[in-house]
Amino acid sequence: MLTDLDHIVIGVKELPQAMADFQRLGFHTYPGGEHPGRGTHNAVVLFDLEYFGLIAPQDTALPGGRALAETLERSGEGIRTFVVGSDSLELDMAAVQGRGVELRPIEEHERQTPGGLHLQWGAANLGPANPLPLYFIQHRTPPEERRRQAPSAAPHPNGALGIRGVAIVVEHLAEATARYHQVLGISPGPPHAALALGGVATVFNYATTQVILVEPSERPGPAREALARRGPGPFLALLRSQSAAATTRWLVEHDLPVYSQGRLPAGPRYVTCRPEAAHGAWLQWVE
Repeated sequence: MLTDLDHIVIGVKELPQAMADFQRLGFHTYPGGEHPGRGTHNAVVLFDLEYFGLIAPQDTALPGGRALAETLERSGEGIRTFVVGSDSLELDMAAVQGRGVELRPIEEHERQTPGGLHLQWGAANLGPANPLPLYFIQHRTPPEERRRQAPSAAPHPNGALGIRGVAIVVEHLAEATARYHQVLGISPGPPHAALALGGVATVFNYATTQVILVEPSERPGPAREALARRGPGPFLALLRSQSAAATTRWLVEHDLPVYSQGRLPAGPRYVTCRPEAAHGAWLQWVE
């Protein structure tokens, strides 16, 4: 079955600079390794098994590196896609296709970490008829081996404990909700005001994470800024925090751009950091 958000991919132009900036944000950040034959390399911010993947061009003579460099030049840095985990990729993709969704064939991938760990996974991308910013993954490497790729994981110095969700800005909420429902195969909650994101949202809930679609309101907010800057797509990563107050202190002490803080309607406190600090990605910590 499709299980949860596996990771969020953030496209960056220069990997060493992005790693330094995410470390300043208070994340343990480590080199992830090269993607053989693709011309890209990455770094990871590991929580438990879920993670941020910072991906950058490494060799623009290769198709993957060239395509990523062109995309970053055209659209800027930021969240490029999110990845949904599966515990049975072949069966899950058959179910997705059964809902009328076009898929590309499953591909097998691998990378070698700087520490010599060999990671393998299968991935399935949507076909051209469904250009949504997501793909599906099943890791072939056992969980305990995967945890070894990063010496330190959560809790991070900024208080982050794990990924809570990803927010995607859309132009027409009802239409986008129907498309994501078809692809993800789970029913969303009803539309509601999402003041901390700056719009009206629908939420798809997995076991511990959420996929949130946001149509911007007329008032200024993260969703409206993201739509104006990069167009529709994922723009904000939500994180579980030990303490929003402690996270805010970290951001202020390190002179990082806090956008807003407050309480969500259900009660927990949150703090939002502007995208300039995280290479185009809005970040929001929620208790």
